[in-house]
Amino acid sequence: MASSKRSRRDPLKKAFNQGFNASIKGKGMGSCPYEHVDKRGAWMGGWRQANDTQYGTYLK
Repeated sequence: MASSKRSRRDPLKKAFNQGFNASIKGKGMGSCPYEHVDKRGAWMGGWRQANDTQYGTYLK
């Protein structure tokens, strides 16, 4: 439960985790819900990390 509280306090970590989960579920980079540059960057970073974990390479 403590980690969910930390996610609420850190919106960039939350965005990163959402991007990571989106990649695991097979969603593309275009499904990012954020327009704000910082949150969008964090989401994309999570997506890329999960993609790299799954496939061993980044898709560009």
